[in-house]
Amino acid sequence: MPGADDASPQPRPAPVHADVSGVRGYDDERELLRAVSERTMVPAADLAVMVLQLADLDAVPHEVARKHMVLPVLVRDNVVFLAMAAPQDRAAIEEVEFVSGRQVVPFAADPARLAITIDQGYAARARGELRMVGERASTTASNAPPR
Repeated sequence: MPGADDASPQPRPAPVHADVSGVRGYDDERELLRAVSERTMVPAADLAVMVLQLADLDAVPHEVARKHMVLPVLVRDNVVFLAMAAPQDRAAIEEVEFVSGRQVVPFAADPARLAITIDQGYAARARGELRMVGERASTTASNAPPR
């Protein structure tokens, strides 16, 4: 890793974005997410059906979330489940692992919805709200993975 006073910028591989630009012909957002998941070989996170516990956002600083277009959707023990616009971006995963002190499990997410959810979620957390309910979420829903 280059030192802080290393003047030459290091090339960074371009992330593979899991966004709508590469997948066409889907009227339904769920179908689109399924197609993106298959294309990237990463499971998809449908933010519209999730109930986010906003305390989980504390695992990743807002600036890091916006910089890398990522959102912690669930934090359990030493793992953060991370919705990502570019789920194969190793630099983003490594930075989140470093700042959170947890292993990252990446999920593909629609970048447009992700950008909105990042800003709304961190703003709600700053106001002291405890959770954020997606527009198609059941209020009894849980983002916890099956045991």
